[in-house]
Amino acid sequence: MAAEDALDVYLNDHLAGAAAGVELAEKLAADADGTPMGRTLAGILADIRADQEVLDGLRVAFGFKQHTVKAAGSWVAEKFARMRFAAATRQGEELALLMQLEALHMGVSGKLSLWQCLQAARPVMAPLVGVTPDLDALIARAQDQLARLEAERLRVAEAAFAH
Repeated sequence: MAAEDALDVYLNDHLAGAAAGVELAEKLAADADGTPMGRTLAGILADIRADQEVLDGLRVAFGFKQHTVKAAGSWVAEKFARMRFAAATRQGEELALLMQLEALHMGVSGKLSLWQCLQAARPVMAPLVGVTPDLDALIARAQDQLARLEAERLRVAEAAFAH
């Protein structure tokens, strides 16, 4: 597989994941609207959307087409995950919320990995794009998102298992 083909697949996979992450973050932020957690999640959602735009900008800069099948598959997977979270609600709303926060945490961890991999590949990418995004800032933002999610996740875990 040529380097550009590999990068095309990699970016489109992460774009599909970002779409699912936005959907989940939107749901979580809406469910917690008006609470401290809701404000935290709204901030994380804004960051995820901004990161998604950067990622899509890279796709466009490289001249890659969006893989609509992957995007649709990601959307379907997120809907199935919602059904799983709804089933967990029977065990308690805190458990369902914990599982959703963990899913979002895994997505942001994947995004951190993406930025780190692109940073490692910067010498290869630079001639192709000409300009690469500020990957140090994107890495720092992902780490900040993880820290904020972790605080909420651990607080919810305590409530979920206190019963």
